[in-house]
Amino acid sequence: MNAIPAPARFFGLAGLLPFVFGALLCWVSMPESVAAFGMNGPFLLSAYGAVILSFLGGIRWGVAMQTNTMMNDWAVVAWAMVPSLVGWFALLMPALIGLPLLGLGFVLQVSIDAQSTRRGLTPAWFLTLRIILTSGALLSLATGWFGISYS
Repeated sequence: MNAIPAPARFFGLAGLLPFVFGALLCWVSMPESVAAFGMNGPFLLSAYGAVILSFLGGIRWGVAMQTNTMMNDWAVVAWAMVPSLVGWFALLMPALIGLPLLGLGFVLQVSIDAQSTRRGLTPAWFLTLRIILTSGALLSLATGWFGISYS
């Protein structure tokens, strides 16, 4: 954990707060006047998950831009786009389907990040951070899912 640069560690961990907040709100009934504006746990959790998946796709795009070889590889560039598409599609689904779909997106993304680290395209600390943050995101998505399933 100490190998992770302090700003990346700080902002990465701070980025888990909206996940936790959204997950907790999935266990709370919101007044209709508030929920009408999208201020409910399932939507907030889904929207933030989609945004972060898109961000991770942007990182993938940035890694691909390191060489013309990677930017000319259709599979590499496609995998940079997949997280955004998964996030967008998850937002179109009811949360009971969308939250697990986001979870799948995060699992796929961290597996691709692991491959990038093994290939030397990203530093080892990046994978450590991604595993920690993915674990937090998955725990939040599961907590939110159980909240809307059982409350």
